[in-house]
Amino acid sequence: MPRVIILTSLAMIACGTGSPSHLTESHRGAMVDSVEQMLDQYRASLNTEGFAAALAYYVDSPDFHIAENGRIAYAAYDSVAAALTALHNAKFATNLELHETRILPLAPGLAGVTASYQQTIRDSTGQEFLLDGVFTMTVVHMSEGWKFLAGHTSQPRQ
Repeated sequence: MPRVIILTSLAMIACGTGSPSHLTESHRGAMVDSVEQMLDQYRASLNTEGFAAALAYYVDSPDFHIAENGRIAYAAYDSVAAALTALHNAKFATNLELHETRILPLAPGLAGVTASYQQTIRDSTGQEFLLDGVFTMTVVHMSEGWKFLAGHTSQPRQ
């Protein structure tokens, strides 16, 4: 999705001309349902097929980026693709659970997602690592369905 469309949509929301309240209730409900379905499919694919399967849920766009704990961790699609491929090739397995999911329809084809998560990652020796925290993501509707465009994950401070 071109940057100008996203920025225009966000500007309209900020000015009140395209606020979420201008979506009909049925449109908002349909958006929430379809984003929830995508999240369920994402989680199931990741848990059963591994990290490489997650790539289908990210937008290959110059606007793509993900921050983690206050820093840009993946400045481009290629960087997250390389990380997920490396985890997959190293035979890391994962189990992701999402809780307290909130979906905010912003404009047609644009929504915000917030959820808490627990993720267990297991290496080839069976050693497990537990991650938990919260993520926020901007999702956009593409011809293939909803995809992650930008976001942030954080874990509690120790």
